[in-house]
Amino acid sequence: MSHSLHFSCNRLNNKNRIEQWFNNNVPSLASRKDTLDPALLTAEATPRVRQNGRGDFKTLTEAINSVPVGNKERVIIKLGHGEYKRRILLQCRMGKGKEQALSMRISGNKAAFYNCKFYGYQDTICDDTGNHFFKDCYIEGTFDFIFGSGRSLYLSTQLNVVGDGLRVITAHAGKSTEEKSGYSFVHCKVTGTGTGIYLGRAWMSHPKVVYAYTDMSSVVNPSGWHEKTQTERDKTVFYGEYKGSGPGSRKEKRVKYTQDIDTI
Repeated sequence: MSHSLHFSCNRLNNKNRIEQWFNNNVPSLASRKDTLDPALLTAEATPRVRQNGRGDFKTLTEAINSVPVGNKERVIIKLGHGEYKRRILLQCRMGKGKEQALSMRISGNKAAFYNCKFYGYQDTICDDTGNHFFKDCYIEGTFDFIFGSGRSLYLSTQLNVVGDGLRVITAHAGKSTEEKSGYSFVHCKVTGTGTGIYLGRAWMSHPKVVYAYTDMSSVVNPSGWHEKTQTERDKTVFYGEYKGSGPGSRKEKRVKYTQDIDTI
């Protein structure tokens, strides 16, 4: 993972060129129609939820409630233009043995989110499995609020930490060296309240997390990464930082196993 991350970081070193990189590497919908699932094209062309009453539903809640309990088929719900402010209740049980108030769980491959805001407390986003892309987003939480085994790039995204007590941004769930997963935060911004915020912790034995060209305010704990009692994981984690900025990016007091990506 380290080499691919270093390659990506070099390509994205100039923030002013991000839009150019994005447009060159992410073709428009019109240019990809022949390669996409016909069901997706139909959903894009005809939104099912429209506030003006011209769709199948007027609210997102109505559309979600129409999905049968125990459904195992793919359901695509496209929202029409408008501002949706109502609270949505999704009743589901996750694999951590308890009910979780997630803002989003992403388990499909090649999911992308642009200009989205995710608000939560603990476990805001379950970046579960697959390749995912977040651009120009806002993610808020307090403890492990980005967690799972996804292989994801977070680009130009603000990570805002709230609450008090122990606060950790990521809990990547890598379980082996061979596992192709990890989180890359590029040109992001770490903000919050108070002090003592950690960039990540070893929830599982082989987490992989990198922050590159990321602005970190003084809320970040000088050690950077939360050390657990399982000291054997110090040898299996991959925590890297590359050309960060801001008072929270100083490396002098970082934990000893922080990767110096400049030398990789």
